[in-house]
Amino acid sequence: MPSFLRERLHVHNLAAVGAEVGLLFLIALTTQVAAPARWVAGRWAAPVFLIAGVAVFETGLWTGSLVTFVVGTILAGTGIGLAFRRGIAVTQRLADPRRRADLLATYFLSAYTGTIVPTLALGLLDQAINQNVATLILAIAVVATTLAGALSRPAT
Repeated sequence: MPSFLRERLHVHNLAAVGAEVGLLFLIALTTQVAAPARWVAGRWAAPVFLIAGVAVFETGLWTGSLVTFVVGTILAGTGIGLAFRRGIAVTQRLADPRRRADLLATYFLSAYTGTIVPTLALGLLDQAINQNVATLILAIAVVATTLAGALSRPAT
């Protein structure tokens, strides 16, 4: 995100860059704490917010619009928060109480891997091809993965 802000959106103030990065995490945290239970339990809230966020975020990058980029960050952060909260709830519900910490640790490892792998992929793609195309490829992969997960999830 910092390189997008500097290179594509021409934001060079380090405090503004830090605030934008922090915004994603603040929105995700706020969503985890304050989201309505029906959003967390529902099949489509997290995927819709995440997909909308990626689409708006990517549009902001392509058009050079900081406002659009920030709105995409807010939408994606909401989707991330909903998905993470749902994952924790499901993990706690399914875990044997004596092994709950083990399963939660595995969940956290999987969640962190899910953020690291796309970042590394983007870095590799960015070195091999145009940054615009690299972010578009990653955005398509995120949308496809999100849709596949939502469609394969049993209805609750």
